[in-house]
Amino acid sequence: MPQFEITTYPSQVFWLLICFIYLCIIMVLHLAPRLMMVFKERDQYLKENWQEAENVKNETNSLKSENFGQLENARGEAHHLIRKAIEETHIIKSTRLKMLEDELAKKMHKAQIRLEEDNKAVCNDIGTIVSQVVLQTVHRITGQSFTELQVNALVQDALKKVDGRPPIKDRLSVEDQFPRETQLLRGRL
Repeated sequence: MPQFEITTYPSQVFWLLICFIYLCIIMVLHLAPRLMMVFKERDQYLKENWQEAENVKNETNSLKSENFGQLENARGEAHHLIRKAIEETHIIKSTRLKMLEDELAKKMHKAQIRLEEDNKAVCNDIGTIVSQVVLQTVHRITGQSFTELQVNALVQDALKKVDGRPPIKDRLSVEDQFPRETQLLRGRL
């Protein structure tokens, strides 16, 4: 084999050194500067992109924290408005309830007075009718005559004993007289 002959070694070493030196010179003069320039540009580009990414990240974090702060403020304001609306609703409810209770008490008082007046009128009518019936019955049964004044006085005494209710001032309040109805009215409001 010719490549293993010792006589050809010096010429092979000579051309190897010449080719190696030529390739090194070309690489150092032409290829290495271009590669260094590409590496520098790439490194600069990566540094710029990295810095821009850091800036975007910082800006995103600041916007995120600002949004969280605004969200918390909005939640706090919403809770405050809800509490305020609930309090206003309770005030309106209690005011209306008080107005309705007052109106109901007035109507009940007027109704009691009217019932009392009607009761007195009925009692007077009953007293007159009873007086006439008693006067006629006693006259037919016993044949005795009493005056209308005597019979009216006796009938009035009897009616007062039957109608032993206390006057309106001494009666219970509407809430005490009608506790169930008052509770139902309050429950609906």
